[in-house]
Amino acid sequence: MIRQKNDNRWYRRGLTLATATLLGGCATFTDMSAPNWAEPKALAPEDASFHSLLNSAPATREIRLAESPWGQGILAVLHQPYAAASGRRCRRLTLYPHSQPQPVLTCFDPGTAQWQPVRLLQVNGRAVLEAAPSPELMGITP
Repeated sequence: MIRQKNDNRWYRRGLTLATATLLGGCATFTDMSAPNWAEPKALAPEDASFHSLLNSAPATREIRLAESPWGQGILAVLHQPYAAASGRRCRRLTLYPHSQPQPVLTCFDPGTAQWQPVRLLQVNGRAVLEAAPSPELMGITP
């Protein structure tokens, strides 16, 4: 009877120690999936055109766009291209025009053989509220 009581005490102590160690390790663990953003000044503008970069650059690549539909010298992070429901090939970019990230979407237009900016409706399954039509376009007067 005494042995079982001592075994339970050691079991609880071991479990408490293991839990504390695990929680302490999680608190000091750095997130390896978080991107390590370079400062905008550290990247030189790309020589290749905006369209050729979107065709060939790999996902998660940081580039500075010398010329783009969103302005000049903008830092961008490219995401994986995908086939949209419209049948077009699209690619999301995260732009850093200043310090705030701005998600944008561009799709390849086979008619012009160029990438065209399109309205972004959602990011990772969440609606982008800025992309909603204005009340004036919907016929609602404030």
